[in-house]
Amino acid sequence: KMQKAFEIQPEIGSAFCRSIFIDEYSRWRSFYTFLAQNKSGIVDNWLEQIALQQLIATPAVVVRREVYENLGGFDTRLSWTEDWEMWTRIAAHYPVWYEIEPLAMYRVHSSSNTEQYIKTGENIRDLRRAIEIIQFYLPDDIVKKTSKKSKDLAVLMSHHLARKMLTEQELIPVIIQINEGLKCGYSISAIKSLILFLIWAVWKAIKSPFSLHKKLQFSQFL
Repeated sequence: KMQKAFEIQPEIGSAFCRSIFIDEYSRWRSFYTFLAQNKSGIVDNWLEQIALQQLIATPAVVVRREVYENLGGFDTRLSWTEDWEMWTRIAAHYPVWYEIEPLAMYRVHSSSNTEQYIKTGENIRDLRRAIEIIQFYLPDDIVKKTSKKSKDLAVLMSHHLARKMLTEQELIPVIIQINEGLKCGYSISAIKSLILFLIWAVWKAIKSPFSLHKKLQFSQFL
């Protein structure tokens, strides 16, 4: 199905589709909600969209071989965002096709690299690295705006993950995610998000103080 895109538009460098999240047992959990556009075809203004944040699940992408030969392989300076950097690099040099039909599956499980990087904060640290690298692919008129917004989105991600970790009573990763998020900047939206998270965290602690206190003691012991 994806091969047809390259036959119809031979100038494209890559094509990607929607994907379905599945769990350890291959059960469907949800659709990747991002819609690049309402129909299949070359995506307008794709570079500016993909430069803001990762919008593609890795198995949902097909890249023409000569593109890798021209642009090089994945950036080894990155540990978690190397795919995002690559898709942005391709978008800076080639048109990109979007297939609206979900054709790929992405497995989410507790032992994945993503889950481990969340617990250590490497996910947000690597986001900051990628943002700095991606700036060099962007036109001067959008680089500053895009970089700032990308860092704001990284902050929001750190708060979202901190909330998830706190719900699961994983307190050390909560502190790590908040700390790494703070290193991304102090925009108004970031500060607002942090305040809302702290209010929610206090409410959560009041609602179930015993279980949180017990978990904190255990985490400190470890």
